[in-house]
Amino acid sequence: MSITPYDLTIYEKNKTLHMACKVNYFTLPNEPIGALIRVLTIKNLGDKKVDMEVVDGIPQFLPYELTNEVMKNMSRTIEAWYRIDNLENNAPFYRLYTTFQDVTEVKVIKEGHFYFSFEEDNKLLPVIVDTTLIFYPADDFSYPFNFVKGDFKVESVFYGNRTPSAFSYSPVSILPNEEKMIISIMGRADSVERLNSIIKRYTKKEFIERKAKENEILIRSIIDNSFVYSSSKEFNSYTKQSFLNIILRGGLPITLEYDRKKDIIYLFSRKHGDLERDYNFFRLEANYFSQGNANYRDINQNRRNDIYFNPKVDYF
Repeated sequence: MSITPYDLTIYEKNKTLHMACKVNYFTLPNEPIGALIRVLTIKNLGDKKVDMEVVDGIPQFLPYELTNEVMKNMSRTIEAWYRIDNLENNAPFYRLYTTFQDVTEVKVIKEGHFYFSFEEDNKLLPVIVDTTLIFYPADDFSYPFNFVKGDFKVESVFYGNRTPSAFSYSPVSILPNEEKMIISIMGRADSVERLNSIIKRYTKKEFIERKAKENEILIRSIIDNSFVYSSSKEFNSYTKQSFLNIILRGGLPITLEYDRKKDIIYLFSRKHGDLERDYNFFRLEANYFSQGNANYRDINQNRRNDIYFNPKVDYF
């Protein structure tokens, strides 16, 4: 495993099968939607061509508009609201049919989570959204019984009333010392129309490579505010990572100057606390300027440090 401030990579080498796998994760920077990118690379280490079928993805992919409380306390009941659109385009759009709260006004939900994969530019792979097609009868996803039977058939269909998956399928042939790559993008869009409008531009390897580098440059530009050079490489890296953690807590103060006026805005922050803690309320929106509640305390706790890195914060 390799962890940097800007990505995560997991490696595995199977000496029995003479195959190696690498999975790289990073977030999509500077786009009007929020997304996580997963790049799976399979390499043939043997001296013979290998033919295989690959399913790669997420065993449980939760639709948009769920709450933490409902996922914990009504996980079976809420499945009746689950809906998947856009399967015919191999880019499923996961959402609830309507709001589920016990109130007088019911609203249709247009936003959704999405998932799509490609191996060749602009050619989307079929997506399996029903876990039973791969794992049944192993409901705990411990072994893909159906997939290994030998007569596996891809079905891009959602029967409803169960928590869906997001698995891309691809038959691949890999020559000796050759690599094959499957790229998956998952995130949130405000409508099916918005999702379909971005797919063509996003499903290009050149775009993914450029965004990976752009993401690295963005994160490095943030942590270089706390550049330290000492005899200890560990200490140098530690100070940068600590600064990044502080930025995530209270934001990076950026100065906007216009008409002899000055404004300070705080970028890249999130609400205080960990995402997995049940008492923290998070609503992470896929906007250029994402927002959340209760950032006031975190920003103030950062103030003693901000003035060193941006003196223009002044008395703001």
